[in-house]
Amino acid sequence: MLKPKFLEIFLHRLGRNIQVNLILQFAWSIPFFLYTTYSTLYMLKLGISAGEAGFINSVSFLLKAGISLGAGYIINRLGRKKSLIIM
Repeated sequence: MLKPKFLEIFLHRLGRNIQVNLILQFAWSIPFFLYTTYSTLYMLKLGISAGEAGFINSVSFLLKAGISLGAGYIINRLGRKKSLIIM
């Protein structure tokens, strides 16, 4: 499969850690968003109001963003291989 030239140049300029991170973030986001969609439906089925379910999902998104910042710092300091062993 041929890659477009701009994508090849863009990926070549990025470091290896960033390339791996982009791929893994995309791979992780698919099941995460499936989970959040069905968890909301499950919470509504249990009798939680739509507002409470939205609040729970909002908090989980904020926690994910905060943890991602912390994980990014650790990965930059230790490198991707050592940080995968730790995490």
